[in-house]
Amino acid sequence: MSKKTGIIAALCCVFVLCFALVGCGGVDKSKYTGDWKLAYGSDENLDADSINLMESLGLSVTLTLNEDGSGSMNLFGENMDVTWEASSNSEGKITLDGSDATLKLENEELTIVDSTDASMTFKRPS
Repeated sequence: MSKKTGIIAALCCVFVLCFALVGCGGVDKSKYTGDWKLAYGSDENLDADSINLMESLGLSVTLTLNEDGSGSMNLFGENMDVTWEASSNSEGKITLDGSDATLKLENEELTIVDSTDASMTFKRPS
C-alpha cells in the first residue's frame, strides 16, 4: 500500500509542478511595449485613406507603452497619460485620460476598444 501511496504522491507533485510552470510563463510585455501608430479605427472617418490624409497634414495619433505599465498617447499633438496592464499575451486593460478600455493584441496589431465598442487599431511604425 505504501508503494502505491508513494506513486500517487509523486504523480500529484508532477501535476502541481506542471501547473506551476505554466503559470510562470507569464505575459510577454515586450509584445505590447514600444511605439505604435494609428492604422485605422471603427469610425468611418478613421479608415486607412483618411489617416494617410491626416498624416500628410501633420496630424497623427501615436501610442507609447512602457514596460512599467505607464505610457502616453499623442492625439493630434495633445498628449494624454496612459496606464496599462496585460492580462495575457493577447488581452489587457488600458486607461486613457481616466477612461478604461480593453487592449487586444493580434497579428502585430494592438486594438483599443472602449465601453461603446468603438475601437482604434495601431501598428508598429515601419
